Amino acid sequence: MLSLSLAALALLETFPMVSLPLTLGGHRTTDDGAFSWGMRPEVIASRIAEDGHGWGAGGYVQYERAAGNALYAAGVTLVGYAGGSGIALSGGYYEREGDTGPQASLFFGPRGRVHPDVPLDSPFGVRVDAQLGEERSLIVGVQLDTTALLVLVGGVAAVLSTGSR
Repeated sequence: MLSLSLAALALLETFPMVSLPLTLGGHRTTDDGAFSWGMRPEVIASRIAEDGHGWGAGGYVQYERAAGNALYAAGVTLVGYAGGSGIALSGGYYEREGDTGPQASLFFGPRGRVHPDVPLDSPFGVRVDAQLGEERSLIVGVQLDTTALLVLVGGVAAVLSTGSR
């Protein structure tokens, strides 16, 4: 019985993975459409096997701009990893220029751990957000993770600053 309990606990062992994706796409409301851009950081507690298959759950915050309007959102994300690819379902709550309501999202594309010792989720793919407030809207965009780039720039800046002393 103890060995079964320990095996069950091992299945629940997760590690945190972070992402800081830039999103570029189109935002369509009931009145008009516009180009949109934004950021959607996530922290996901993931369990990924050696073959790249696994799952994860966590949270996100989101900032988007479209046609001069700002959108803020936050919620939870469930991720399925399949050997370098991933699909994620998210649900949350948004606020855009006085309009508030639930938001549902679907992401698909390459996603997952880039290296066992590096806690980056690295989502690159397509995301669709549906906002179901008083003014319904749809955002379809490409998601490009910028975390590795920011870490690289920070590392180069740190090396350069120590060399100038």
